Amino acid sequence: METKSVTLSWNITGQCPERCGYCFGGLGKDTLTKEDHFKIADKIIADQVDEVAIAGGEPMMLEHLPELIKYLHDGGIKNIRLNTGSGLRHTGIFHRFGLYQKILPYLSQVSIPFEGGTRESERKIRGSQENGANIFDEIQTVTNAGVGCVINTCVHKQNIWNQIHSMNNLVKMGEYLTHLENNFGLKIDKWSLRQFFPVQGAGAKNIEQFDISTDEYRQAVKEVIEAFPNLNIEPREIEDFQRMYLMLDKEANLFRARDGNNITLGNVLHENISIRQIAETEQIQERI
Repeated sequence: METKSVTLSWNITGQCPERCGYCFGGLGKDTLTKEDHFKIADKIIADQVDEVAIAGGEPMMLEHLPELIKYLHDGGIKNIRLNTGSGLRHTGIFHRFGLYQKILPYLSQVSIPFEGGTRESERKIRGSQENGANIFDEIQTVTNAGVGCVINTCVHKQNIWNQIHSMNNLVKMGEYLTHLENNFGLKIDKWSLRQFFPVQGAGAKNIEQFDISTDEYRQAVKEVIEAFPNLNIEPREIEDFQRMYLMLDKEANLFRARDGNNITLGNVLHENISIRQIAETEQIQERI
């Protein structure tokens, strides 16, 4: 019998310096300790999870993250992805540049957010004064380390249309990514265009500001794919989230999305459950 590959998205912390209005992460005070995180890591290793995506909040807020990622890697988890929300652009986190360098040797991929075609729109959408549209340093650092680089964009009402120029703002972003590749040789693995999914967090409170129909999403993405055949663009609709995602929140609750709601499947710290078995029972279809 063929064994299905299991991918887990671990939203390890609720800490984050950003205030993205579209966010569907579970932000807030952390209750688990470093010891708890290593117990969870033991469970992930024992259950033979094939790939772990470390997310948040902003996972780089945890000082023990390098130690934890190395522990997972040494335990046999060779596909580890870091989903950073702030990256090198937020000096409040990455002034300790050596911390980032310690993590990169154990990662298979880093996902970097890119939400606006201009510095002004990026700041407006992400709610930060430090985070701008220039992601050059971040992509360069990741690719120079030989680690795969994915650009993540949440497609929503505020980054589809540029009200000043009456154009698809995503096209502006595609032009920038193409510029980085053509002029600096910075080639990303893929550009993931994810439909706004207001299942929890700030996104659930700001639906009117960000929500778009599936038809609007598909039309915007179609324009981008046609404009940039050189870029590996990966669409992700709401249905994809509900079919593909098995997630672990900052309290160690295992959950998935179904019919627009989060369905809790158990707690990996306090219950004797198998992540792999639940993934197979829930028919999680493929990697994130």
